Amino acid sequence: MGREDWLRSNRHLALAAEDLKKIEAASGSEVNFKCSFDQLVRGQARRFDDAIDAEFRPKLLALKDQGAPVQDGVSRADRVLETVVPFYGVYTGIKRGDYVTAYLSFISGVVTLIPPAVAAGKLMAVGKKALFLGIQVAIGSFARRGLLKGAMLGVQYAGAYARALSIGAHAMHTASTAIDALAPGASSLLRRSYKYLRPETLRKAAAGLRGKFPGLAARLRGRAGLLNTSGMKAPLWAKPRMAAPAVPAPGGVQAPFVRAVLDNGGTQWLQRFGTAYVRLDPYRLQPAGPVLLRASDGRLSPSLEISELTRNAVAGRAMLDLLRRTPVSADGTIAVDGKTFAFIAGDYVQVEKATPFAAGGPVPWRTVPARPTGSGPQAPSTAEISTLLVYDARQGGWVSQAHHSSFQADRIGHRDGTMLPDGIVARYRISEATLRQTLASAARSGDGTIMLGGKRYAEIGGDFLEVLPDRATSTRERPIWRIAGAPLPGTRDGGPRLVWDKGQAAWRKAETVPRLQGGGGKPGTAGAGSAVTRRIDADAVKDMADRIVINPATIKPTRIADTETVRLAKTILGEATDLTHYPWWDNELDQYLDFYVANLRTSAYAKVDPSLADPSNADRMEDRIVENMRRFLKDLYARSETFRGLANYARDNGILRKDLAWVMHIVAPDTLTNGTAQTSHRYHVTVRHPDAKKIVVPDVQAPPCWTPMAVNGETKLFGAVYDGGTVGPIASPATIVHEMMHFLTRMRDPDGSSLDRGVVEYLAQRVLQESGVTQARRLTYAGWSEKPDKENLRRIEHYVRIQDEYLSKLFPMTGPPAEAWNPSAGNDRWLTADTTQPAGSQTQP
Repeated sequence: MGREDWLRSNRHLALAAEDLKKIEAASGSEVNFKCSFDQLVRGQARRFDDAIDAEFRPKLLALKDQGAPVQDGVSRADRVLETVVPFYGVYTGIKRGDYVTAYLSFISGVVTLIPPAVAAGKLMAVGKKALFLGIQVAIGSFARRGLLKGAMLGVQYAGAYARALSIGAHAMHTASTAIDALAPGASSLLRRSYKYLRPETLRKAAAGLRGKFPGLAARLRGRAGLLNTSGMKAPLWAKPRMAAPAVPAPGGVQAPFVRAVLDNGGTQWLQRFGTAYVRLDPYRLQPAGPVLLRASDGRLSPSLEISELTRNAVAGRAMLDLLRRTPVSADGTIAVDGKTFAFIAGDYVQVEKATPFAAGGPVPWRTVPARPTGSGPQAPSTAEISTLLVYDARQGGWVSQAHHSSFQADRIGHRDGTMLPDGIVARYRISEATLRQTLASAARSGDGTIMLGGKRYAEIGGDFLEVLPDRATSTRERPIWRIAGAPLPGTRDGGPRLVWDKGQAAWRKAETVPRLQGGGGKPGTAGAGSAVTRRIDADAVKDMADRIVINPATIKPTRIADTETVRLAKTILGEATDLTHYPWWDNELDQYLDFYVANLRTSAYAKVDPSLADPSNADRMEDRIVENMRRFLKDLYARSETFRGLANYARDNGILRKDLAWVMHIVAPDTLTNGTAQTSHRYHVTVRHPDAKKIVVPDVQAPPCWTPMAVNGETKLFGAVYDGGTVGPIASPATIVHEMMHFLTRMRDPDGSSLDRGVVEYLAQRVLQESGVTQARRLTYAGWSEKPDKENLRRIEHYVRIQDEYLSKLFPMTGPPAEAWNPSAGNDRWLTADTTQPAGSQTQP
């Protein structure tokens, strides 16, 4: 049974009318669409995956039995299914919450499936659920642009760089027209989705398109986008899931985006570039890094940088015709008119031998500039830097010498997390179109910069920044640069220092060049001069990636890597990797945070200490409370690697900004009794007005706090449930750290129906443990007034323990200090006070 036949016969397993009614009731407009994507893959719709799996089970059983885990939550079976089932990547991406993957899978499906389906009159074979979810992903990605514009923009992005698409323009136009036929208007699709996704309606749409474009339909007929994997010798998961043929098939349609599997089990989005691939920036949908060639074993090896290849490619038609007719020699070169050329990713570049080179090893070559160095406006002051290439047919052709197998190097050159944050690039990038075009065609100097008009520029991800030498930190061997127009590094809102990594041909933050690795060592503070990066041990969790745990709220099996806390913690800790102890936190904290004591004179403190009625005494008390908070936050930065990493990341990415006033409202308790506190205030991070934000937290020295809540007319005290099932109040330092995690990560707590801790509480516990604060482990975010039953407690404790085990292996932590730390020390008078008693019987200071 063919793919389309199977989908047609099983389309009843897609969204049912009941599902569509729920979506319609929740929709509203394309901007205010409230229906969660996760809701669309529950219930009957989940059977769709099971049916597909059963159809291909004989071919996938061996793969599943191997049980080799992958890092991003995609099973090997999923990877096979993504090659043969249209829009299957949309399902898996949405279920994992990976909307970038889901969206790009939708684009690939549109470009490769819809045009031939329209031509053949089989558009209904796509399946209601698949097409509906695909369009909804487009809404999620471009909500503010509207459905139709967003979907068409996605199709345009899909074909923008797909150079092998001989019918790319026709495919994009036909796909856009197909979406237009299905969605006459953004709001009408949501209101009348079932009508426009019924098979008979799709048949009429396809028939109308064939009548409107008969010539195009004839050319597209029979050109289905089904991938032929029969010629693949290596395991499918060891290569991009869509193969790159040596020569593009004449008139063939190939998906513009593919996924490559890294050696550590993770995946990376790639984009077709001629007959090769390039790394895809999934958020900007632009190519980046070197051209990647596919070897005979399916692995990818870097070749020339995109800019170097496009700048030096042969453009003359006569020379191109001659090169195509000239045979390639055994060493991979093409000799024409006394010159030597190399064929790379569909282009030809002139090359010459690089001297000197080691005898007995592969001969290195470098590109010859398309025009003599020094002509034109770029005129670099030093020799243009060229990538050294060696030819190896087994590795796909002309590959970078630094990544040739004889050098024992990794096959993928760029590593995630080494580039500048997008926020920094966007803030200082060159916006003038003419200058950008000139820089794009200019040559790069040996130090990585582009010199133009006496100024230096750095190319980062397709953007350009003007840079200046940072002479205070530069050496002859290692020049350091700073961004022109940005405040000096280390000063108020100072920009990062940049360094050119010749081996990876990329600009990186000078602070993140690996020298020391954090995690797993002894506790202690790092000196300001020691750069420290987070240690990530992906190998340590390979055996746990597919481990199943029971979600204590839904009582359903879930992969540990897919649980809410683990999934979000991997994202945050994987990005906040700079653990260096910088002086800016100590020296400039008051420039990022203002402190304000909100209610001292009406609080329980004033009831215990009558002297606070005197304004001068109250002012001194407020000053002490604020100073205690400052000292606590500074100590957290010094003691905890996790806190440092998040603070540094927040500053580098514009979350911490001196031009936005954040105010920390410190709230004293309303009631003190039995060594605990009660408050009517809600601790949270919120927006006070458009230009100022506030964080509401307790006093560092306040006793552990209960939250009183009315339940069925009765006031109950709610706290947290800890290991062993104990329900108790929450310590003030724990609450402050929890709210600071909200502040630094902008993440939310789980909803009320969840029994997960959430990433915010996990990070808070990690910070407290690294700092030496003795604190029982909080098991859930939800508040409790009484101990859970034994069975429920057992499930929750097991769930939390497995999460902690997984994350502590993936992101090793420093051990707790030898001496415990009590930030609330000195609060004895509050612990012994009881404001529920008459004033005369209260404990006095």
